[in-house]
Amino acid sequence: MPRKRKEPPVTASVTAAEADVKNTVVPMAEVIAGAVAEGLPVAVPIEGAEQVHKGNCSTNGVAFPEPFTEQVVNLNQDPAGAKIRLQRSNRYRQMRIATDEKPDPKYLQMFRDAGMRWRGQEKAWSIQLDRDAAWRTALDIERLFYDVANGIREDNGLSAVRVQSR
Repeated sequence: MPRKRKEPPVTASVTAAEADVKNTVVPMAEVIAGAVAEGLPVAVPIEGAEQVHKGNCSTNGVAFPEPFTEQVVNLNQDPAGAKIRLQRSNRYRQMRIATDEKPDPKYLQMFRDAGMRWRGQEKAWSIQLDRDAAWRTALDIERLFYDVANGIREDNGLSAVRVQSR
């Protein structure tokens, strides 16, 4: 007869890493405080942006969606309106930028110039992460994401979201 696995005791307080964050929107203040404490670059939205964390791995047997969304920026004043999303897929080692509406040709050219390709099945622009320096590719695509998001917001008469780095 197989042995039963001993389950860890359940405690009243749960850290963010231990929580089931499958469908949780993490408050921006928490995200910023945690990143600053770890000395990581922080993206600070001013208006129209939200931080969404949907996980990137399996924790305690709970599988998270793949790809997961790192950043979401509203492209107009309507909260239910068009958005642009920065996504990461650890499974396929890719960064993706997905928009609800097709951007102007100048933004499409920015994606092409950065080495991104349109993936019709994924309905997103994607690029493979560099095997030796994935952080570099991820940082470049995050900068591109904010350049495009801020450009579209500016075209729509909205203020830009600010990116703060260390």
